[in-house]
Amino acid sequence: MTTYPCPECGKGTVEKTVRKSFKTKVRGCPFVVPEAVIGVCNNCGSEFFGAKEVKRWGQLFDEFREARGVSLGPDEISRIRQGLRLTAGGFALFLGCTRQTVHNWERRDRKVPQLGMADLLLRLVDESCRHGKIDVVSWLRDRGQELGVDIEPAARRQNLVARSREAEVDFRPLEDYEKLFAASGPARDVPTLIQ
Repeated sequence: MTTYPCPECGKGTVEKTVRKSFKTKVRGCPFVVPEAVIGVCNNCGSEFFGAKEVKRWGQLFDEFREARGVSLGPDEISRIRQGLRLTAGGFALFLGCTRQTVHNWERRDRKVPQLGMADLLLRLVDESCRHGKIDVVSWLRDRGQELGVDIEPAARRQNLVARSREAEVDFRPLEDYEKLFAASGPARDVPTLIQ
């Protein structure tokens, strides 16, 4: 990265800077880059990232997730779905995604893990199935700390605990979900488009 005029303020120069423990997001997931090479304007402080550097962060993120087993694997996702006694289609409705997405998650030959947000949702479902009620905010905070990110809400801890208790939800029995996702009649033919 070479120096160049700042496109934000037009007055300063963007210079290469190495930042240690740089907090960012990679593919929507919080991540701390051990040493990030960024451009910083010496006048307004705006930060700029080169495409090669962002790609390197993605590679670091993938290596980190793979080394720590951060993403649930196909067998684990299948175990969660089967534990709920749902088909791939029912599980997709339950999670708010498509059946094809669930199929892709459960493929053993997949190359790309599910998105971090989907992985968190799957882990929350698994945690709730195994342990019952959970404090979602505390669970997410602990998960963030495992990834090297401290998540500190603006509210004080007492208020946070009180609000999370108010927001606790009792999960319905599995039979209710089976009724909800059961087929509601005979299969219908899908209309074809006239060409």
